[in-house]
Amino acid sequence: MLTLVVPRLKKLPDRTLSWMLVIDHDGLTPLAKTAILEPPWRDNVSGRGDFRKASCIPVGRYRVTPMTHPKLGFCLLVHDVPGRSDVLLHWGGKPENSLGCLCFGMEFLGRICVKQAEARRKLKALFADQTEAVLVIVDAA
Repeated sequence: MLTLVVPRLKKLPDRTLSWMLVIDHDGLTPLAKTAILEPPWRDNVSGRGDFRKASCIPVGRYRVTPMTHPKLGFCLLVHDVPGRSDVLLHWGGKPENSLGCLCFGMEFLGRICVKQAEARRKLKALFADQTEAVLVIVDAA
């Protein structure tokens, strides 16, 4: 099973920036690295009416499964996020691209993720024969 490790690097008022390392079944071999953007932590409270979409997801370990979203195409569904549902790992580069999801690109350009299509192709290829993976979110020191 693949492991996706996301160490959070920078917490800004309007976004959280991280890298995601995709580790092979052996637990040692890195297969890919992508940039990750999430909303900031807001205690899951927002003025937008849906608290589940207000924050980055809590630090923890989650099961993810690949899926094809009708609007986003290939993405990963993040299971069992406390108090939340429909959390995805999908392409996107700016905070407005996320309603509590993790957005990916290949690298950062300033404070945004870029080369999203390339990241999507790479992740889709890695998940071609995978039915699930483990996502590990950690706060960097």
